[in-house]
Amino acid sequence: MKIAFRFLPYLYLVLAMLTLASLVLVTMSMIALFQEHVHQAPNPRELLTLVVLLFIAIGLSSVYLLNAIFLLRKVKRKASIILSIMSCIGFPLGTILGTISLLVLTRDEIKNEYS
Repeated sequence: MKIAFRFLPYLYLVLAMLTLASLVLVTMSMIALFQEHVHQAPNPRELLTLVVLLFIAIGLSSVYLLNAIFLLRKVKRKASIILSIMSCIGFPLGTILGTISLLVLTRDEIKNEYS
């Protein structure tokens, strides 16, 4: 379990980088949407979809980054558990990593490392 605990922060960092890459793609899509409709307003449904995707990407990347920082520094175990539960929203990689994190963080040998 300690080996899995050692690798968890780095896996969360990789997942955060992937989410940040999707954030860049959504931003580029929004720019393209506005350039496409220079003389008229863009389709509100398309714009709303991109804004929602933008907020999801920002939220998930911040959850992944915070969890990686907490796990790397071995501080705020309860916050890491809550962030692991929240990371389960990011299907499928976030769900897998969040479940593994919950299994690891609830072990007694890992609890002792936080005290």
